[in-house]
Amino acid sequence: MLHKAIIHVSTNRSLLSGVKPDPLKKYPTSARQDFFGHEPAVNLINFTRFAGTVSTGRQLTELELHFCKYPWFAKYVLGLEAPGVWQPELLGSSNDYVSNLSAYMLSNNLKFVASFRHGFDTSSLNGHMHALALSEGLHSLGFAVSEMSWPSHGKPFVSAYVADIANNNASVPASEEQLQLDILAAGGADKVVAVTHSLGAPLLLAALLNRYHKALGKPEKLHSIFLVSPDLDTQEFINCYADIVKASAHKVYVLVSDKDLPLRLSEAFREFGVDNKHPRLGQAHNPPVIPGITFVDDTENDHGVLGHMLRLRTISLILREQMGKKGLTSGFIKNPEICERVRGGSSPHYVLKHMCLW
Repeated sequence: MLHKAIIHVSTNRSLLSGVKPDPLKKYPTSARQDFFGHEPAVNLINFTRFAGTVSTGRQLTELELHFCKYPWFAKYVLGLEAPGVWQPELLGSSNDYVSNLSAYMLSNNLKFVASFRHGFDTSSLNGHMHALALSEGLHSLGFAVSEMSWPSHGKPFVSAYVADIANNNASVPASEEQLQLDILAAGGADKVVAVTHSLGAPLLLAALLNRYHKALGKPEKLHSIFLVSPDLDTQEFINCYADIVKASAHKVYVLVSDKDLPLRLSEAFREFGVDNKHPRLGQAHNPPVIPGITFVDDTENDHGVLGHMLRLRTISLILREQMGKKGLTSGFIKNPEICERVRGGSSPHYVLKHMCLW
């Protein structure tokens, strides 16, 4: 069974040479054509929207999403229907982006926007696939999904990681602009949920910092913030960003796993090669206790090879409980009461348990 959606994208990636998306041409799912590269566009943000499909039924692991670039492998080896992206349409301006997203929400009776920022090692096409998968989990809760696609190289190499960090830092103005556009399209900050994965966290937090100062310390609060497997120094988060995120959203969640191999590698790389800092925020061992911020230890539900999943189902479950909708339409848990609350100081921590297929 396929879930169909339109993802609205702002990107500071450059268009690939010689490529011009044609909104009148239906690109076949098997083509998996990428339209944006890993080089930053100079003083330019492209606004696009993509139609696409994703299988319903279960969350794809991060490794499966990578292999979705090869449809035959996904279908005949993994036995799954890979997310498909087609019918790209370039939008002329930020006003077009806002009006298109607002019209899409109105026509589909959607009340909220999930504003997504992907992480390291993510091509523009893979970012769209992650956004489509996020839409599959949140559409029934009334969410449209937007994506801020920053110029990651889409390669799991040290040199690409270093280049991604530089491009990530340079993408903060674009991230800040997209967040503001999403707020305009949704009709208010309290109708926007910000979701980040891995290196998407510092990209959002820097934008929130700028927004906080422009609002003189009193920004309009977002509905929620989800920092999933954040690749960010823990002490830097405590010192520089914890108060900012609490002032910027009604609810703040940090989703962590003790099986997160990429974050362990990031920690080791930074200790010995870059900045000699502390463990990454997305690692579950000994998480900080920060009043007003909920850490969700998702280790028991982490069935991915790398432990660095987007954790789409966990996000959906938490939002469903926030909105008072008990149980799951997709039937992914045996017990609607999935959380065992564990008190640590004055900050609530949650350990998710019993989340299994039946």
